[in-house]
Amino acid sequence: MMLKIIRHEMKQRVFHWMTLVFYALLIFQSLWYAQGFFDFYPSEDLLMNAPIVNYRILSSGGFWMLVVLAVTTGTFFYKEIQYKTIHWVYTLPINEKQFFWGRFLAAFLYNAFITFALVVGLFLVPYVGMGDASRFGPVPIGQLLHGFAILVLPNVLLITAMITAALVFTRKITVSYLAVFLLLILFLLMQGISASSGISFLLILLEPFSFVAVEEINDGMTTVEKNTEYIHLAGNLLANRAFWFGLSLFLISASYLKFSFQGFFGNSKNKGKGVAPSQVQEDAAPIEINLEKPQLAFQGKSFLKKLVTLSFLEFKNVVRPASFKIILGLILLMVILQNLLWNASYYIGPTQPLTFTMTNFRISFGVFVIILVMIWSGELFFKDKTVNIDQIMDALPVPLWVTQLSRFIAMSGVALVLSITFVLLGIIFQVIKGGVNLIEMGLYGYDLLGYNFGWLTFVLEIALVFFLAGVTNNRYLTHFISVGIVLANVIAFALGLGEQVRFYYAGVPGVEEYSEISGYGIWMVSGGWFFFMWTMLATTFILLGIHFWKRGTDQNYLRKWRFLGNQLSLPGKFAALGTLLVFFFMQSFIVKNTTAQGNFILSAEEERLQVDYEKRYGYIGEKPHPKYTAMDLRFDYYPTERKASFEADATLANSTNTSIDTLYLSHQHHINIEELRYNGTPLKAAWISDEHNMIAYPLTPALLPNTAAKLSIKATKQYQGFTEGGANAQPDLTFNGSFGSIKEFMPILGYDADKELVENRKRTSNGLPRLDSRMAEVTDEVALTQDFLAPDADKLKGTVTIGTVTGQIPLAPGELVEEWQEEGRTYRKYVIANPESFNWCLASSNLSVREGKTGKVKTTILYSPKHPFNLALYEDALHSGIAFVQRELGGYPYSELRILEIPFYQDGFYTYPNTIAISEKEGWYADIRDISEKSYVFHSIVTQIMKQWINYSTRLANVQGATMLSEAIPHTLGLQVLKNKLGEEAVESVLQKKQDFYFAEKNDEPNQEPALIYADGAEYLEAHKGAVALYQLSRTLGEERFNATLLQWTKENGGRPVRFFDLYQKFLKESPKEKRERIRKLFETTEPVSKSKLLN
Repeated sequence: MMLKIIRHEMKQRVFHWMTLVFYALLIFQSLWYAQGFFDFYPSEDLLMNAPIVNYRILSSGGFWMLVVLAVTTGTFFYKEIQYKTIHWVYTLPINEKQFFWGRFLAAFLYNAFITFALVVGLFLVPYVGMGDASRFGPVPIGQLLHGFAILVLPNVLLITAMITAALVFTRKITVSYLAVFLLLILFLLMQGISASSGISFLLILLEPFSFVAVEEINDGMTTVEKNTEYIHLAGNLLANRAFWFGLSLFLISASYLKFSFQGFFGNSKNKGKGVAPSQVQEDAAPIEINLEKPQLAFQGKSFLKKLVTLSFLEFKNVVRPASFKIILGLILLMVILQNLLWNASYYIGPTQPLTFTMTNFRISFGVFVIILVMIWSGELFFKDKTVNIDQIMDALPVPLWVTQLSRFIAMSGVALVLSITFVLLGIIFQVIKGGVNLIEMGLYGYDLLGYNFGWLTFVLEIALVFFLAGVTNNRYLTHFISVGIVLANVIAFALGLGEQVRFYYAGVPGVEEYSEISGYGIWMVSGGWFFFMWTMLATTFILLGIHFWKRGTDQNYLRKWRFLGNQLSLPGKFAALGTLLVFFFMQSFIVKNTTAQGNFILSAEEERLQVDYEKRYGYIGEKPHPKYTAMDLRFDYYPTERKASFEADATLANSTNTSIDTLYLSHQHHINIEELRYNGTPLKAAWISDEHNMIAYPLTPALLPNTAAKLSIKATKQYQGFTEGGANAQPDLTFNGSFGSIKEFMPILGYDADKELVENRKRTSNGLPRLDSRMAEVTDEVALTQDFLAPDADKLKGTVTIGTVTGQIPLAPGELVEEWQEEGRTYRKYVIANPESFNWCLASSNLSVREGKTGKVKTTILYSPKHPFNLALYEDALHSGIAFVQRELGGYPYSELRILEIPFYQDGFYTYPNTIAISEKEGWYADIRDISEKSYVFHSIVTQIMKQWINYSTRLANVQGATMLSEAIPHTLGLQVLKNKLGEEAVESVLQKKQDFYFAEKNDEPNQEPALIYADGAEYLEAHKGAVALYQLSRTLGEERFNATLLQWTKENGGRPVRFFDLYQKFLKESPKEKRERIRKLFETTEPVSKSKLLN
């Protein structure tokens, strides 16, 4: 009988037209994901159909797979309940346990058949025109089938088991949907935490689809292995598969034991006790009851009263059942898990209990809450139809808007309860961790109760469900479309397939871009406009939802689409039209303030501009150009206007052997050069490219070889409008915490190589030659004359006079010599007395100040008033770093050192004369009780001090290996200081993080990983593999000998350009002969090195 059930179910479903639709959806998902994964991982050697790409796609589950399995699995058991055909089952000779196994195995086999479409889709990747033939290898059929067997089938079994268990134990189809979404959110949560905090065994074990486990395997593979190898079912992957397979068996067993016809389909016997006939007194006298005549009122005031009453009643109907409390408990448990595991940075572990760390869970977890609220909403809107009392309710003399809006209000109330619960949980968590004084109710309100993926976002999504329910008049289709829209948006953003937030319903920019210093900055401005736009559309949805809702038995939908019905009054129809027009006007308004103002650019357009810039102006890079040799800058910040005005008197020198008759300037967006004078004479442009911010000025007379001239610049920079994309927070000019490189303001002399496209895959597809290296070769004569830190300038002296509004501190490179107040503004003057690289940075911020002294060096820590936590460690690191330079490296070069805290969305570290700027996420609020976090923060600070020394003591030639000098050498010296201060355990902790980061990132190299002596600026390379290799070299030579060799080399070269290539040769000669082959292999080749070999 069981086999007959399986055959019957498979025959009925496999040949059904919906199976073809599901198959097409999953094939499309495979193709879509293949394109997204390939674009997201830019390695030019990675094949589009590489086995590892397929493994990752198969392990990710995928939105459509989850939706399809949620839809199909439930019907295997629920259809008798849905269609009320259980009486047919009772007439058949079927054992209830055989029935269970037949339906369950049929569901699993059908789901396996459907999900095999994922394999078919990946098989088709090379044949559907997704790229050049060179991007594909042979179809990895073996790996596809292997991935299906060890990844997809166990996931299908898990999902089928969870849905079955949910149905058997609750008899509610919605609970089965929630079970699937619980798996989805667990997947998103574990994947998100692993991306920000690093992969751990716990994350691997708790992630249901094994994506994180496959990601760990991917991190340890070379590109060749990714293109050819099977992954091995061992280690953490095996543990993950075993854990979830065991859970699947448990759920199946529990469902099997629980299932019975009587319990699942309902008891036919009368459970209540009727009144026995003998108990009725036939001669009982009738009782007269005088009832007060009801007062009927069908007016506006009474309708509003009914609306309030019904809203409260519907609200209680949702929150009163035990299922709501259980689901709420599960949500709170996952929120606690998120707060325990989430970290602000890859390197930093536990942090102080700041409010933003409490609200951050909504980013990864909010999707689940939205889906949950949308499903609850759909169920509530269709409640009457579900229990077949809709015609009775429709006959009541109550306007439709009263009954439907009451449910909308009730669900908004439920969402508010959830949001307030999240707030209370965050506060409790802060109190438990001793952070009572860190509670920020304003941030809780904005993040969890506002439109920043909080309560108001939930309300907007409820409005969408309200509309879909009216249009579709189908409970399941409403669930499918509404949830599908949300998940499609999430996946599109995760894979980089969507950039414009204005196309994502209820989305606002900058949800993740919070800074403890700058707040949400411009994102709060743009977010308000976006929310207003979505509110207009949501209002339209609500009004149209009332209009389209099917009341009674009228089937004339054409009449409704012609807006001839009376469910929505004429003013309501005009209101719907008006709010829709406002929505479209806001779309235009947003485009004007983002794209038209130059605040947002699509990645495809940015790529086109990069290609066009190189093709059109690449010849300028071959021409001789002058260099900045001195600079006096007067700079004014206007934070509330996001504006800066500046004047600069610069000295230009022609150090070439050719006369220069044209001055080419390349500047950033939003710069307006008001005046430009050459030796006091105004310059007139020969041509201007507004598209590329490039200007050419004829020089009369020409600048002769080995001569200098004065260039005076007067300019402003101001951002107008607001931003849309999350990639650029415009941090150089913000309301508080402005920080930016001098290159953000002053024009670059000549051709700006930073505007070029550097990814080889994109270069070849755009007709540009491949790059063998991102930097000039070590023998390039022109690059050898350039300063790596500022190719358009020699080392120079200068002054900076900088002003800002009262309440903020203006900061610039150099030694502070003067400070004063003038017309409600604060001014400071800084002097760069000795020649320094022109890698200046400027800042304006409201900061607290802590001063100290190390020997003759004055130290100042400028930090956010919110972050006084680790100042003692910062001071200790400053003292230790300066003392090390004084003792080992000939002396610290400055009499004054400032450490500056800068906003979250900046790079981690900036080092320039007298100043070290460190992003707030790099340790300012870390919990440093553990040696891992303490050692990382300490090492980071002393490393920046070593950078100051190397930048001051040398002139880094702009050739391959420059970043080994600017990054790897300082990190190595920092490790020596760390060992002296905190011991070998601290050093091992930092080394472990470095090698983990290197192996996690190296295979995402878009071009080719260079040997260390030819390092070309890859972020993952020099500060990680390079630092580990140099530290091992220092241990081989002995730290004292290593440092002495380095110091001697810097003195020998004086002010001449230096190359790491030469320093390496010097180290190699100093090393023992028996160690040289190992050293050469590490520095001169790119042969893959295992983690164990790298550290030993």
